[in-house]
Amino acid sequence: MSSQTTTISIFREPKTDTERVLRDACSFVLQVPVTNINLDRSFVANGGDSIAAMRVSPRCRTSHVVVSVARLLTAKSLADVAAQSCLGNAKVLLSGVGDDETWAKKATDEVSSESRIEPFSLLNISENELSDLRAQIAPALRIPPEQVRDIAPTTHTQSLCVEAAMHTPPQGCYVFYIDIPQSIELKKITTFAQKLWDRIDMLRTVFVLRPESSQLLQVVSEQSVVPLELYTVNDSNKLESESKRVFEESLKSRLESGAIYVKFMLLHRPDTPTRLAIRLSHAHYDGMSLPPILDCLAAELQGKLWPAIPSFVSYISHVCEQSGNTLQYWKKALHGSKPLALHPTGHSSQILTSSRVVSCPPKQASFTEANVFLAVCAETLARLYDTRDVHVTLTVSGRAMLSANLTNIVGPCLNQVPLRVVLPEEPNFNTTVGLVRKAQLDMLPAEMATLQDIYKACTDWPEGDQKMSYNVHFNDLDSRSIDLLGDGAQVPLLVHGPRGVWEHSEQIWIIASPVEGTWQIALSANASHCTADYLDKIGDTLALVAAAAQT
Repeated sequence: MSSQTTTISIFREPKTDTERVLRDACSFVLQVPVTNINLDRSFVANGGDSIAAMRVSPRCRTSHVVVSVARLLTAKSLADVAAQSCLGNAKVLLSGVGDDETWAKKATDEVSSESRIEPFSLLNISENELSDLRAQIAPALRIPPEQVRDIAPTTHTQSLCVEAAMHTPPQGCYVFYIDIPQSIELKKITTFAQKLWDRIDMLRTVFVLRPESSQLLQVVSEQSVVPLELYTVNDSNKLESESKRVFEESLKSRLESGAIYVKFMLLHRPDTPTRLAIRLSHAHYDGMSLPPILDCLAAELQGKLWPAIPSFVSYISHVCEQSGNTLQYWKKALHGSKPLALHPTGHSSQILTSSRVVSCPPKQASFTEANVFLAVCAETLARLYDTRDVHVTLTVSGRAMLSANLTNIVGPCLNQVPLRVVLPEEPNFNTTVGLVRKAQLDMLPAEMATLQDIYKACTDWPEGDQKMSYNVHFNDLDSRSIDLLGDGAQVPLLVHGPRGVWEHSEQIWIIASPVEGTWQIALSANASHCTADYLDKIGDTLALVAAAAQT
């Protein structure tokens, strides 16, 4: 007697087209069958987190359904998300922390529209002043001055990345590479590189100091011939060694004032896959910039329309427009807070490192793994400083509340913001996780404010304490891959370059990566403000708190 096994969903089918689009997008991003998506539970309960939400949102938009990241993270169920989503226009409402005010923000103007920012408008200067500025920066430019298309300010995080990339050796610079199937002609790949160069203004951006104020400016150059180097690989067995040689030589070059840094490289041998590589600095990209670039590559190879890529200047404009509201939020959130001070050790600048592998506390339906890790960090610092008012710096995407027409931005939106949590007097880990989650959700509309502006405008902390703090980062970005040819075969995007904390960082970094039921925790600090023994003490306390959370 034979039998057949049939996969039957225990969850209901979508009732509307919007529910179907949302379910399918969640299934794709979370890499689970559609039958495993429960529309009557929250996005987080289905296994989602903030990074996944930022991938689901644009995927829904390709089917003309507007779903905001904030709603995905806050709604009680996916059905509620679908019911409040729509075609075309939508609004997102998110309550502010500790008051009755409501943050109102458009989720999108029109799905297919792009913010249009007049060139040079973000400088807020007259025509005559603009002419003077162009003349002043011309000597510092390594591109023809007449090819300047726009000039705009930089974000604080971006300026730090520019400074790091100008060090010797440069920091925050990487080569990303992917192997294009041998069925694709070399000409098609070079055509893609040229089109990407023309399409994404951030790739053509250089950086110069404004002479009169030393303000760092980003200068967008006009479309031009793509900087591309072609290397012929004579022996297919030497592709890896030749790639390493080419990439390491490329990464020796610093970002120079006024000069183009982004570069494409092709390693080619007939009848074998062609390796396409691009050199980037963190002043030009962040991790969330990579999927749109991969989507453009797949669209080109499959003969489809490219996704819309807004100008990074549009993001800068949005940050400027929101600065008043964001700083108002941080004034309330940080009122009465005190820094967890780090003190000079008298030792010379040197990066210290330590590591731990700990078992993850049990998953909770309403919380992401990042929520739980941040709660462990909060309880750890509460023990170390004997305080229940904990403050750390959190690395955030800077994209969670962007309008739909800005979510495909290519550029360094990554940001650092404060996370303040006042813990209950009697330690209760579940309560701490809930407080951390609430703090993270409350800050979503304000995560674009720069750390420098927040501390300067919203606290009375000493300047030294503003620079030295604990930075917590949950690295839940999985490896990048893409179906290049539409045949279902996933091709990975790989990276070459130095890992770890930048040499000149003054913060203590606590970075966790989830690996098969464990957290691989990397700690690092500058010896000028931390000892090796204290760094180990942080790691030991983290392990104790995580172990206690298991019960």
